[in-house]
Amino acid sequence: MGLAIGAIFVAAVVATIYYPVLYAEARHCDDSQYLFDNYLVRNPSWTAVGRFFGEVLEPSTVRGYYQPLAMLSLMLDCSAGGGPQDLRPFHRTSLILHVVNSLLVLLLFYLLLDNTVVAVAIALFFGLHPLTVEPVAWVGERKTLLAAMFSLAAIICHVCFARSSRLGWRVGTAAAYVLALLSKPTSTLLPLMLLLLDIWPLNRWGRRAIIEKLPLFLFGTASAIVTFISQRQTAGAILPGEQPWLVAPLRVCHNSIFYLHKTLWPDGLSPLYPVPESFGLRQPAVIAGVVGTALLIGLAVWSWRRSRAVAIGLLVYLVALFPTMQVVAFSDAIAADKYAYLPMVGILLIAAWALTMALSRKALRVAIASTVLLVVAAEALATRAYIGVWGDTERLCARMLQCSPRSAAVHNHLGLYYKETGHMDGAVREFRRALEIHPGLPEALNNLGLILAQQGRMTEAAACWRQSLLTDPRDFTAHYNLGTTCAESGDFADAEVHLTAAVEARPAEPDSLANLGAVQAQLGKLKEAAQTLQRAVTVDPASAASHANLGSVLARLGRQDEAVSHYADAARLQPGSATAWFTLGDALREAGRKTEARDAFRQVLRLAPNDAEAAAQLRALETPD
Repeated sequence: MGLAIGAIFVAAVVATIYYPVLYAEARHCDDSQYLFDNYLVRNPSWTAVGRFFGEVLEPSTVRGYYQPLAMLSLMLDCSAGGGPQDLRPFHRTSLILHVVNSLLVLLLFYLLLDNTVVAVAIALFFGLHPLTVEPVAWVGERKTLLAAMFSLAAIICHVCFARSSRLGWRVGTAAAYVLALLSKPTSTLLPLMLLLLDIWPLNRWGRRAIIEKLPLFLFGTASAIVTFISQRQTAGAILPGEQPWLVAPLRVCHNSIFYLHKTLWPDGLSPLYPVPESFGLRQPAVIAGVVGTALLIGLAVWSWRRSRAVAIGLLVYLVALFPTMQVVAFSDAIAADKYAYLPMVGILLIAAWALTMALSRKALRVAIASTVLLVVAAEALATRAYIGVWGDTERLCARMLQCSPRSAAVHNHLGLYYKETGHMDGAVREFRRALEIHPGLPEALNNLGLILAQQGRMTEAAACWRQSLLTDPRDFTAHYNLGTTCAESGDFADAEVHLTAAVEARPAEPDSLANLGAVQAQLGKLKEAAQTLQRAVTVDPASAASHANLGSVLARLGRQDEAVSHYADAARLQPGSATAWFTLGDALREAGRKTEARDAFRQVLRLAPNDAEAAAQLRALETPD
């Protein structure tokens, strides 16, 4: 009963403090590829599910690693009404996941320590910590919440297995671990965390504990290989041997202390922490990291003989952090709040042990209770304040620019916000500022080119896109923009070159396939156009335009029955389009299917009663031969 009441209390408090996140409208830099520009997420279908799970080594819609469960989760929110104009369904799911994670932390510490009061306090420390705001408010970070949920479930199953030796719990551990890896591969080292918990507080360290983790290590190794390949092929990754030899260990030292500092004193939080300039032993933050890491190691060694709680807590914290330490470099940032979400459990282990020891002394209970309430209140206030930063994109970018005023990516993102809200002068200013900081930045060049194109300055727009291709010859956006612009101006030969390159860069992007097929048809390459448009409708069966274009090409090839089928699909997908029904009626008439043709022309006249040509066709069809 006490645990149930504690769970209700924790859920209510966390949900209440986090409630404003439901109305957060800020979009972060990665949200475009995870939602706004992601065709599969925004068009839920079983085809999309198959691609999320089937594109293992080279995801086509997201730059980075294999994360099918995260993509599936976002797609389900879209099916529930979420979209660029309404982020509440995404935030609602994220808040629910965070509340669930807080309850899993409560259950985990209750199982480990058999103390409801301590478990409730630790769950509140976790659930209300300002570091947890980022993965809840950031739409594209659904993966962090899911991976943490399944990782915590795996740890709980392992604890239950350790206490009961029932095979079902062991299977549950493995299943939850695999689900965590399918959400985000930062959970790779979870088996090592379980081994550390076997030492303390489970006190079951031995050969058997190692052997039973071997299947988990195999799963983790496979995931690590897939992660590296997919990351390297789609977004880039640099191995330790491909960078100066001191960089990787210095990053580990810097980040170990950086995250510990943000956990213990979460001030100046930001979604972006740039790599310190002149990253090396002359940089104060790096020196502090090296010295602090040495002290942590000393503390762990010193505490081992007295209480393994401190040593194990620090080791769990460091092991959980290690996949994000950038030993294999994958980001321009040095750190991110989201990476501390699960590793925080290690620090909470130490806090739980300390609370348990302190509460065993009656004289300290009032002081400890007061301290816990003070910490919880401080966290709640700081978290509420930080949620406000995520209220809109402009405020979020302002916070990031405080920490990283020379971030080209943030200036580009702010420019996108201004563009979407109609402040074109501000957008151009921010894109140009991004290019001053990072000349040749493809994203800024593409975005600036789009604004110039809207202003009719096509030569300057094309120059931006061509400059982007000098930096990245496989830049999908630049090729696509150039291709569509050339097609609109009637230069179909150049349009075909660039749209073909766009399709090679992203083979499953429906718009580039559809445009390439239309251009090939204009060039008289009907067989190639039919093949390309068939790929387009396979990728996007809901595109009426692609079906109509494919029908037109097939008709020109003399394949009338197939043409009629695609015209019918176009009309079905656009039931309110008189043009689609007229085209279908005309094709049916050509195919000799008069009854169906009459029905189609009647539908045209229902939608457009004054369409004289449709009326004439209908009269001709109704006139006896």
